[in-house]
Amino acid sequence: MTLPLTISQELRNACFAEAVRCHPSEACGFLLGHVGVSREAVQFVACKNIQDELHAKDASRFPRTAATAYVIDSKEQEAIFAKAKADGLSVISIMHSHPEHDVYFSAEDKTNAAPWGEPLFPELSYFVISVYGKTVRAASDFYWGEDDFIERKLYPS
Repeated sequence: MTLPLTISQELRNACFAEAVRCHPSEACGFLLGHVGVSREAVQFVACKNIQDELHAKDASRFPRTAATAYVIDSKEQEAIFAKAKADGLSVISIMHSHPEHDVYFSAEDKTNAAPWGEPLFPELSYFVISVYGKTVRAASDFYWGEDDFIERKLYPS
């Protein structure tokens, strides 16, 4: 079972600012931190959403645009994971936004996170932010429980 995310107001606001900046596309990034008695975020790293580039190259394979999906380049991910490790940190959460949609952990999110019914990375949670217009409406952390993801509302609290 994954521990719930602990995130400061400052880091939460940094994630919110990125979600608003990227609107109407989905924002994405990683929260880095420490895992112990809790999963405490200490740093946010914004990433480039390459979904539109993939869609432009092969719309049949990538039918969705960045308005409803995100992909982080694998080389960017590798660099972030390596830097986190070098700095004594762990990647503890993946952040993405839902432009013009509420907070939820979609069937596609679940399939990507736990393709065979168990999470690929049980230590990770998923921080999802709802943005309408240029306003953050809600945010939740989705983390692995006994046999499914559990939602913990983080904003409004």
